[in-house]
Amino acid sequence: MFASRLLFFLGVLVVGGLLLGVMEKRVEQCTIIKFLVKSGHTLIQCWRQLRQAFQGDTVSKNCVRVWHKKFLQGEESTQDKKRSGWPRSAHTPEAADHVTQALQQY
Repeated sequence: MFASRLLFFLGVLVVGGLLLGVMEKRVEQCTIIKFLVKSGHTLIQCWRQLRQAFQGDTVSKNCVRVWHKKFLQGEESTQDKKRSGWPRSAHTPEAADHVTQALQQY
């Protein structure tokens, strides 16, 4: 009965149009992993539940492994910790104009 309720919940998330961006999807699935770990599920059980609910649109098995371990160790946050250094990308109108101009020259 628990598994059927969980699959219904996961199905509602997918069918309900919550197909979010990559980060939102990752956080969403991380939250589900947290729920499964707190419910006593093993790593393999978490991975299978996610695969069954999200089919091909799941986070990697390694990501599940990392989050499963963190939640077993008592981590409560589903957000990645802030990192120092340069951001991976910088989406600004100036950067977009610069790229557009560079492409038009060629």
